[in-house]
Amino acid sequence: MRGARGRTSPGRVGRNPEIIGLYAGMTSAVEEICADYDEAELALLADFLRRTSTAGRGATDELAER
Repeated sequence: MRGARGRTSPGRVGRNPEIIGLYAGMTSAVEEICADYDEAELALLADFLRRTSTAGRGATDELAER
């Protein structure tokens, strides 16, 4: 895992294959779902997810400031 400055975090070296293996089933399922959409639809979904993620972070920040 890379830190804010692009360096590998201590204690995380070599765990990527293990983590990738843990998510393999979900990755395959998502790939199957995405295969049903064309590039334009995937771009629309990606935009929606980015925007809702940004909105969620903004709402979380507002709550943290209270």
